[in-house]
Amino acid sequence: MVDVATIAVQAVFGIALLSIAALGLAIIFGMMNVINLAHGAFILIGAYVAFLVTSSGYSLWLAFLVAPLVVGGVGLVVERTVIHRLYERPLDTLLATWGISLVIQELVKVLFGTGAQSVSNPLREPIVLYGASFSAYRVFLTALAVGLIGMTYVLFKHTDFGVKSRAVIQNDEMAETLGTNVRRIYMITFTYGAALAGIAGTAIAPILSVDPNTGLDYLVQSFFVVILGGTGSILAGTLGGATVIGGTASTLSFFSSQTFAQTIVFAFVILLIRLKPQGLFGGA
Repeated sequence: MVDVATIAVQAVFGIALLSIAALGLAIIFGMMNVINLAHGAFILIGAYVAFLVTSSGYSLWLAFLVAPLVVGGVGLVVERTVIHRLYERPLDTLLATWGISLVIQELVKVLFGTGAQSVSNPLREPIVLYGASFSAYRVFLTALAVGLIGMTYVLFKHTDFGVKSRAVIQNDEMAETLGTNVRRIYMITFTYGAALAGIAGTAIAPILSVDPNTGLDYLVQSFFVVILGGTGSILAGTLGGATVIGGTASTLSFFSSQTFAQTIVFAFVILLIRLKPQGLFGGA
């Protein structure tokens, strides 16, 4: 019989990993109404930054510092050259970001080939607690998820930038009339969301093999998380959506194949969205 505690721990790990992957998209899509299909490509860049850093003989911990800078820089360029022209045309952001995603993916194939690369796990020794063994790296990812969510909460709730960003989201014309630089707020927000995607790519690199398709699966799951959680409450929505999708999928995978578990979860999520279109925490 499968240990209940083991199932619970794996569910928590699944929730944490999906929260990290979806947080950047929740900010860009949920707050800016930009349908960012390049989110998976941003995760892909973060994963390859981790590969480059570790293959050069440096620690993965350095990659956690470098990846958000690199991917945030890419996000800044994308926002300044393409996205800032499309804020009044949200549906066009879908096509634009999808095209950007394809360009990034093909560039990765040209630079690194189509083969899979591996990134070593820096925390290989398990943690033993009350006789149970846990992956130290997955425990770190759980702490990382809590830290990123807490940092994002403080940024958007208790800083001058956060107040201005929420004002822009609610009524950008009024915020601009009152002297807020709306374009600058959008630029910083998009860059921050992209940087979070870079961290997510680095986080998943030691767990999965790194190849040009890395990030696509998390793109789909991240959109499910954001839509299910609801765009009206970014942090609560991300946690709620990740709990339903990541927690349920991790639990079902103990009793069936991972593919079947995800199929059941996605079907359940579609039903929830049909019954509650605004999401679990969407509300007004």
